[in-house]
Amino acid sequence: MTLKLNYYTFGGPFIGEHRRMHDVVCEVPEEYRVSVLSKKPDPTNQLNFLKPFKPRQYSDDLLFHLFYNVCSEVYQLLVAAELFERGWRYHKGEQVWLTRTKSAIYKQTMTHELAVYTVFDPIIWRVVNREMMIHFLEIEGKPDVPDLNGMVKI
Repeated sequence: MTLKLNYYTFGGPFIGEHRRMHDVVCEVPEEYRVSVLSKKPDPTNQLNFLKPFKPRQYSDDLLFHLFYNVCSEVYQLLVAAELFERGWRYHKGEQVWLTRTKSAIYKQTMTHELAVYTVFDPIIWRVVNREMMIHFLEIEGKPDVPDLNGMVKI
């Protein structure tokens, strides 16, 4: 008998199915959130300044990790803006990041297109090519990044 593990979706020996970090229900105390930490003084009454976050220096893989696993933080918005600048677009319905391949647009109208896209699949955590019909209204626009007063260098 051979035990074969599918490490793409293996959540551990005590979980009946795969769980992503943000699928686990737990409350994060407000004082642990990065957006709050940067505004509160520490016990010596000094502001907690974090080192500047520079998303341009990170790989797409790390940006995808941050986007899908650092939910409800300002970093998720910053990562989304950087992925947008790199040519990735977020599909609201499918909840995946995609970009056009160099060719293979089969049909294009003013409202949609049928083409082969390069898609980051968060379920298998891989970049794959997928033929998709995309309605342009389902594609998220460029995110508005708030002014963070020097905390972030984009």
